[in-house]
Amino acid sequence: MNSVAQPQLEALVAWAAKDRDDVVEARREYLAGTGEIHEDEAAFESRMQAFFNWYLLDRKSGTPPMTPAQRFLQAEGARLAAVEKAFFIGFTQSKHSLFEVRQLGVGLIRVREDLVKLRDAFNGDEFVVTERRRLAGLERGDLLEARLLPFGDSLHFSSAFTYHARAVRPQIWKEIKRRRKAGSLEPRPFVWELQRMALNLDRFKNIPPQTIYSFDAPFLGRRESANG
Repeated sequence: MNSVAQPQLEALVAWAAKDRDDVVEARREYLAGTGEIHEDEAAFESRMQAFFNWYLLDRKSGTPPMTPAQRFLQAEGARLAAVEKAFFIGFTQSKHSLFEVRQLGVGLIRVREDLVKLRDAFNGDEFVVTERRRLAGLERGDLLEARLLPFGDSLHFSSAFTYHARAVRPQIWKEIKRRRKAGSLEPRPFVWELQRMALNLDRFKNIPPQTIYSFDAPFLGRRESANG
């Protein structure tokens, strides 16, 4: 799915890619956390989109610590037209989390089919997202890792999604509650752990999803949990 700001995101990628060593180091860090993936795998393109979303919009480095999106605005912002600049400001205000789909189509008298209501799985915050393209196959209760980008008065999805099978939703919710009670719930490491599980679900289609998404007995043992 293409983001509403895909041209601007691609421009940001090209600008940040000039620092090749930083991109390589960030990619190594990301794959260590989310699981190694190869170019011939079906999920490769979507995983690389997720990497660049994280690298450009979340990963801070330097002094003072800044994301590539923040550094771009500092360096190039004065030369941007107001409309164009608004997109890049939105990149610095993104919201990345695990979300539960609460409603597809929003409204009482007139239902807006292009609106999706989401709930943050970690803190319960709710968001209404504008999505002009139909989210095929999604239904209420589904869990997906996504990034929300603010542009103007509305929120939009970025190009990066990780969908988690309906069969494992009870396990994910149970683990969120367990970690929250234990005081060990850290959103980013948790969504990265879920990314590793989703990747293995793509690879091992003959294994039940509940086995792959086991938090008590990690699938493939310590190799999968070493970076969690």
